[in-house]
Amino acid sequence: MSSKWKVLGISGVTCGGKSTLADRLQQQLEHCVIISQDQFFRADDDPNHEWIDVSPTIRHQNWESMASMDWEAFARAIDVVLSKEPPNHSALLIIEGHMIYNYKPICDLCDKKFFLTLEKDQCFARRDSRTYLPPDPIGYFDRWVWPLYLQNMEHMKSIQNDIPIEYLDGNCDQNIIFETVLQVVKQLFQ
Repeated sequence: MSSKWKVLGISGVTCGGKSTLADRLQQQLEHCVIISQDQFFRADDDPNHEWIDVSPTIRHQNWESMASMDWEAFARAIDVVLSKEPPNHSALLIIEGHMIYNYKPICDLCDKKFFLTLEKDQCFARRDSRTYLPPDPIGYFDRWVWPLYLQNMEHMKSIQNDIPIEYLDGNCDQNIIFETVLQVVKQLFQ
């Protein structure tokens, strides 16, 4: 792996602003690559999914479960990027996703970790305004999304290494969040 790469983790609650933050950083920084957890969700019909009964007649994949991800493919994609020599100077790899700190091999790669939070009502309002494929069944947020977010956050805290997680309030002005993280990234390369 090239020592010229720095790895930034951006995680947090669903609809907390992770992708927006990562995209803004990539637009601002030269030689910045994003690998998003969303690229590595299992196919809808993958037999490795954890299925949940949301009603007597509706079964749905649990997209908040670790089983919803192809973690090995995710880790391989990261390894491919880190094995490349960046042009002329250091480069930044951003790993983004709501469960990235729950998978220790990926969590341990991060030189700096951020975690965006929201209160439950704000999170639901943002999620409710989005379109998901497949769509969230009625009750999915309250019965699975929010409880598993809390459970995953506790698990994430239990497997942390020496690199602390910096928590950011996703309700804050996006420009303030961006500037805060940008300053930290610049410090990584000093």
